[in-house]
Amino acid sequence: LTESASGFSPTGIRDVFGSNSSKNELLRASPTHYVIGKSPPMLLIQGVNDPKVRESQAIELYNDLRARGNQAQLVLVQNMGHMFAQVGPKPIDPSLAQMAQDLVSFFDQYTRGA
Repeated sequence: LTESASGFSPTGIRDVFGSNSSKNELLRASPTHYVIGKSPPMLLIQGVNDPKVRESQAIELYNDLRARGNQAQLVLVQNMGHMFAQVGPKPIDPSLAQMAQDLVSFFDQYTRGA
């Protein structure tokens, strides 16, 4: 949120966090600020054409989680923008049906024997 490449405009950031938000407050709003070891498994599904949350940000979070020994999976979805919106004429890949199956498989993997 503190970098122009974050995908959020200064106006958008002020709308969400207020006009008096400090850089420190914006840094604390980042999920990467809260990555610790022994976190629950996390599945990240990221559209490569997302104008709000950049692909590089999802990769950074994934790498931070893995570096701390956490179970994490990252699915980069082609032709998908923010909130599962299709971008362009080509269908999103993997499809919504495949992502749903991946989600079920992900949770099955970590809930067996629980």
